[in-house]
Amino acid sequence: MRHTIKNLLNQEQKNMLKSLKGETFDLLINEAGEFALSVLIEAPNRDIIIKNIPSEASDGDEYPKLVIEQAVTPKNSFVKSYGGKKIKDITILRDEVTWKTNDNNWFLEVDIGIKIIDENVELLIIAHDSLAGLLKSHKIKDDKSVGELLEDYWSMKTDHVNSLTRKEITIN
Repeated sequence: MRHTIKNLLNQEQKNMLKSLKGETFDLLINEAGEFALSVLIEAPNRDIIIKNIPSEASDGDEYPKLVIEQAVTPKNSFVKSYGGKKIKDITILRDEVTWKTNDNNWFLEVDIGIKIIDENVELLIIAHDSLAGLLKSHKIKDDKSVGELLEDYWSMKTDHVNSLTRKEITIN
């Protein structure tokens, strides 16, 4: 059996992210231990919330799915994580991955993360593979690359990835 899973941001969601470029922002997190239930980007003209709402696939398993929306959530449940800088760039991390088990083949194309870049730091928001739809936020430092942070990303699904291509797609 062939399982094809596509969990990609749509154009409207990309446009919301694009509208943040050049804006001064604060990043707020609705914390759940070391993870986040959602991430709020506060900007002068709009607030955007990032969530991970897992979707069930043909194999009966759930896969991470990033969702970007206009924020309507009360902010009192959020804690400021970072901010006060202008967003220089935003990229989407997209994985194209395949694996095989017995007579089953998996072909996935999933937007697993969003990178927010300002003049000082790169912030990475990752959709964690969990039923609860958790997110993980990282400040990328010189000693840890995106590849190292995401080295075992698909290990919850398979031990034997056949191919993995990770792209960083700049939002223009």
